[in-house]
Amino acid sequence: MWSQVGAFFAVRRADPGIPSSFCRGPRTGCQQCSARAGNLRQAVRTGHVGVGSNLGFRSSSSDHQASFVSSQPLQCSELDALLSLGLTPTEAEVSSVLQADLGRWRKNPRLATVVLGGLARKRLPDVSVHVLIVMQASRVEVNVYHCSAAISACEKCGQWQMGLNLLNLMPEMRVVPNEITYNAAMSAFEKGGQWQLALNLLSLMPEAIMLPGQISYNAAISACDKGGQWQLALNLLSMMPGARVVLDEITYNTAISACGNCGLWQPALKLMSLMPEARVMPDQITYSTAISACSKGGQWLV
Repeated sequence: MWSQVGAFFAVRRADPGIPSSFCRGPRTGCQQCSARAGNLRQAVRTGHVGVGSNLGFRSSSSDHQASFVSSQPLQCSELDALLSLGLTPTEAEVSSVLQADLGRWRKNPRLATVVLGGLARKRLPDVSVHVLIVMQASRVEVNVYHCSAAISACEKCGQWQMGLNLLNLMPEMRVVPNEITYNAAMSAFEKGGQWQLALNLLSLMPEAIMLPGQISYNAAISACDKGGQWQLALNLLSMMPGARVVLDEITYNTAISACGNCGLWQPALKLMSLMPEARVMPDQITYSTAISACSKGGQWLV
């Protein structure tokens, strides 16, 4: 098994698209809102992919706007109006719907958080991006919760490129990413089979003074599973106790799956046997995944 540091540096060398200067501070000077909106529009339309060298700001303290991830349904006239436009409205249509509400959004940015959170739950990344563009062009504050919600919408639809573009443009928008932002982006990379991007983002979180949590590690392990990187998956699992991150059923099940998908039934069974020691009880998914590992390894008598 690779060493902790060696694994991450090996990943960085394997993916030159994410430079080591990823965590530089923000550029000086403030661009015009219309220019920023144009840059966001161009990046999303052209499908430009690549993490900018100045993404990593110092993280700010969280506040209660993180509630955009709440699963509770919300009554919102602006959201209903946007949903009535269908799956692929134009930017002009979105702008027309929001014009009457932008003044209230300037006074209370949380109203936009509610709308973007609803769009994320409805899996509408294109509409979310249009909303961000309209907000910027109309000089409405765009904050980390707005961007995180839009990236979450990309994640739910498997649009990892668009999610990466949004993450890349946050410094230009003068927005500081937080743990929710990184987790949403890593989940998007995981669903898109981009394990290198997921691991790089995980490894760079401490440089932005952000400690990866359980969700961060689980998303990275899942990305390794889907990328056939069982060694990296086990390495990440072994790092979690030292980082004071609690392992749960998802952690073990995903690591067992990573071993099983590579025909490694013995490590898979070993992991399952270690779960009670970590006070994590195997569940139905655990046993099903372990049985699948034995099947793929030709061990039908185990």
